[in-house]
Amino acid sequence: MLAKVIKLRNERGGRVSSRRGVEYILREGGKEHSLEHPVAGGSFNLEMGDLDMSDPRDRVLASQMMDYVAETGRRRNQSGSNPFYHYAISWREGEHPTAEQCRDAAAHTLKALGLHENQAVWALHTDRDHHWHIHILANRVHPERLNLSGPPKFDYLVLDRACRELEIAQGWAHDLGPHVVIDGAIRRLNKGQRQQLGLVGNKPHAPTPGARAAEVNHGVPSLSDWLRARAQADLLTAKSWGELHQALAERGCSLRLAGGGLVIDTKLPDGRGTSTKASGIHYSLSLGRLEKRLGPFLAPAFPLPGAEPARTYARFVQSVRAGTEPGLQEIPGRTGDTPERRAKREARALARKELADAFKREQESQKTSKKALAAGLRAHHADEKAALRNELKTIKPARIAQLTAEHGSKQIAQGLWAAEAVVRKQELQQRQRVERMSLTRDAQRMDWPEWLEKQAALGDEAAAAALRGIKYREGRGRSKGKNGFEGEDLDPLHPATGAVGGAIGGSQQDTTTGARKVFALEDARIKIDRRNQRIEYHDAAGQVRMTDSGQRVDVHVPDADTIEAGLLLASQKFGGEVFITGEAEFRERAARQAARLGVQVKDEDLQQVIEQERAQIEVERTPSRPRRAPEDRQQER
Repeated sequence: MLAKVIKLRNERGGRVSSRRGVEYILREGGKEHSLEHPVAGGSFNLEMGDLDMSDPRDRVLASQMMDYVAETGRRRNQSGSNPFYHYAISWREGEHPTAEQCRDAAAHTLKALGLHENQAVWALHTDRDHHWHIHILANRVHPERLNLSGPPKFDYLVLDRACRELEIAQGWAHDLGPHVVIDGAIRRLNKGQRQQLGLVGNKPHAPTPGARAAEVNHGVPSLSDWLRARAQADLLTAKSWGELHQALAERGCSLRLAGGGLVIDTKLPDGRGTSTKASGIHYSLSLGRLEKRLGPFLAPAFPLPGAEPARTYARFVQSVRAGTEPGLQEIPGRTGDTPERRAKREARALARKELADAFKREQESQKTSKKALAAGLRAHHADEKAALRNELKTIKPARIAQLTAEHGSKQIAQGLWAAEAVVRKQELQQRQRVERMSLTRDAQRMDWPEWLEKQAALGDEAAAAALRGIKYREGRGRSKGKNGFEGEDLDPLHPATGAVGGAIGGSQQDTTTGARKVFALEDARIKIDRRNQRIEYHDAAGQVRMTDSGQRVDVHVPDADTIEAGLLLASQKFGGEVFITGEAEFRERAARQAARLGVQVKDEDLQQVIEQERAQIEVERTPSRPRRAPEDRQQER
């Protein structure tokens, strides 16, 4: 479990309302509030007891009661700080807490923060692909004493320890953080100590929020990631502003000052612009550090040469969409090498290219249509302006005469007429501005992931496969630490069906006598999530055992039965060969089971384990010679 404190805006001593926070935490229309997902949420220390958070009236009532206490405390204490405290607690992927466990987690963390006597609301959110999490909004003003109580100064450390306590109490796997569990006891270790114990994740360079948003919207690595991989060395070694501008121009980019910093601009394939902060590529490319090294900022003194199309970000984006960009890691690695799989690879490459061409054609069609609509709207607006000018010109003499008669002064009449004309023109300008904005809003271009989702919903398997590739690439950093199997998926996403004896692809089941398996594919309950392109395999108790997301099969319960089912499923999907990811203990156990099931493992570091297991299998299969009695040996002599 992990905790995150969510900063709230300070209203500089003004009245602050909990309404927006409550609406977000208990938001309507979200996946968790659909008919299939009843609301899991509640409240603490409200005067009327626990409210029904599925009722909009109770949500409004909760907000009103919290606001009343907060405002009373603000007036009494003359406090200018925000009276509300917002944080979230998230579970690991595959961990699905019950409503009671969520409430216990909220109550435990509130007590740890010293806010257990204060008003609070909480709710479970289940709309994230990688984890379920609860949001808690607490009122820092005590409902009786009306003073500010909690949270402590180092609240993130308090919450991190509370998460370890909850993991022990509720039986969840331990997450990474300043506090670790050693021999059942919770200890706080510094980063160096955690590194020695292997309890620090190897995190890549974190993208800026803008770069991350661009990556999600466009479905390709962001401009900052592309520049970091393709141009960082040249940018860092530039000895003058001219060399820096030249290095960027060769890649179709330009550098400009913006808001006290430096921004790099370039074009997307459809002509739209995209940008990133220079310091987001490397901290040495910040304006201050560059000016210290190169002197005051200088714009290009002469026109820079055009870039080679093959070196531009626009060409890179097109290659990613067409699936022709080498080393992109949308697919974990080639697994299985049969004529059938080779034919599927060729068909997949062709389908991906046709998909990218279809998207490009649709973008061009939308662009042409929007231009035509904009041109028509401009012409219509010009006609309206001309009509208004003619109308004002026509009625001006009569209107001035009327105003002169009313006010007895032609000068006053002309002033009033000018004001009326200005109002008429402003009304027209405002209406036309709204129409232009409406045209832009209604004719928004669909980005690559959004278009793929639409095509996948229509049954386009190539779009569904491309969408799974994007999701795999976005999550591959997290996936390496998760228990599961990876490989090259060449088939549509569909539930596995049994073959011989209920096994996958005809692989023989373990016939060893013993108790019935806790989990097996033939007994699994299947749930298909078309939106996120994944299949969940549940056991009889409703617990998620495995998740098939195309290129990955995640194992959420690492027992022997689930590992075997995951290996058989992955073997069928990936041509009999798999990569194993996750914790060291899981990888070794899975490798040994793969050796017994005849599944090929492609990880180089696991080959020694597999050879040892195969040797053990041979020993078990070779019957030992029975010892002969001494009298038998004497008779032979």
